[in-house]
Amino acid sequence: MFFTLLFGIIILGSDNMIDLWKYEKELFEKGINYIGGTDEAGRGPLFGPVVAACVVLPKDFYLEGLNDSKKLTEKKRDKFYDYITEHAIWAVGIVSPEEIDEINIYAASRKAMIMAIREVQKQTSLEYVLTDAMPMEIDIPTMSIIKGDAKSITIAAASVIAKVTRDRLMYEADEAHPEYGFKNHKGYPTKKHLEAINEYGLIDGYRLTYGPVKEIKEREYESGSNPFNNLSTVKRGFNKTPEDIINERNSYREQSVNKKQATPMPTKPESKAIDPRKQIQAMRSINRMQ
Repeated sequence: MFFTLLFGIIILGSDNMIDLWKYEKELFEKGINYIGGTDEAGRGPLFGPVVAACVVLPKDFYLEGLNDSKKLTEKKRDKFYDYITEHAIWAVGIVSPEEIDEINIYAASRKAMIMAIREVQKQTSLEYVLTDAMPMEIDIPTMSIIKGDAKSITIAAASVIAKVTRDRLMYEADEAHPEYGFKNHKGYPTKKHLEAINEYGLIDGYRLTYGPVKEIKEREYESGSNPFNNLSTVKRGFNKTPEDIINERNSYREQSVNKKQATPMPTKPESKAIDPRKQIQAMRSINRMQ
């Protein structure tokens, strides 16, 4: 079986073909040109926010290998993140652990997606949104696609933006509390993570309604000790604005370039359907990369 990707089409063997532009092209044919894809990252972790992204791609967008962010290496996700943010309209929505506890993770994921959609609407006349298995009722038409990050190019792009954004928040948390290992497990309930919680206690940023955390909290209260041994400032960044995210992305990229010259990514001519000079100006004018 061979594998290749050409202009958004994944070819597996000689029989199976997945066109990652399938849903977008169907909408293009109906005269709908401004199509957003949205996805989230961080439903399962015990720690940190849930992050969602909404992305609108030019019609001739080309990025070989773009697929569900979970199937990409971290190095490739970072490169794709840089390329997508430079060539697309995009925004993120972030919902804090406290709000996740209040409204549940499903509702929080939907809220983060809607936040990202609203931010994109400030930049362009969004006409339609494709979501990764998240039905929603908003003021524009939407389509919920099961495993959408593996079937739609715009959802796949949103998946990368959401994942990288959240991972970088976890790196910040790791700098404040390296003993918890956030840079490795990203807040997910790994064995080492659970061991760290038992040893060092809970800190701000944990989702108190999640089973393992709830059990530790209740056990500590029953023993008469305080489960929150290390209250800290790790919540910083969980309510960042899109401008904050862009500025941090630019700073991160500058540091990476100083270490090693980035490998050029394949490009195509500017989209005529979505003029970057008009549509992406709001994002790219903020501390644009030199």
